Amino acid sequence: METFTAPKELTENPHFKGQRQKNLAALRNAIIDEPIREIIKGFNKSLYCFTMQSCYGHFLYNGQKYPHNIDHLPVKKTIFRVEDRIAYLAFCIENSDSGRRLFEMLEEITDIDPQNIQFCCAEWL
Repeated sequence: METFTAPKELTENPHFKGQRQKNLAALRNAIIDEPIREIIKGFNKSLYCFTMQSCYGHFLYNGQKYPHNIDHLPVKKTIFRVEDRIAYLAFCIENSDSGRRLFEMLEEITDIDPQNIQFCCAEWL
């Protein structure tokens, strides 16, 4: 199911700093998938963005039923069907010069692999 829309333009948000503080105060390493903790920490050090949600991506297959598993897919001929869970980073970017520069840089990341990397908004977020 496709739930994404084109990236939205940055808008003024007079509550950005308070929302950022509140989200960062509630963020705990234990809820961030270990392989992306350093990436999340890096984004959250900036004063013009903060992480809202993230997921490393998980694979479920016969024999692996734990929905938060972060193991690599095994190379086995016995695995015929894999349910993949997307990896994503969702964050709020401030409408400032620094925020706009970050937004523009992130738009370019899709050039790495346009078939598998999207820069967009999720309606459900």
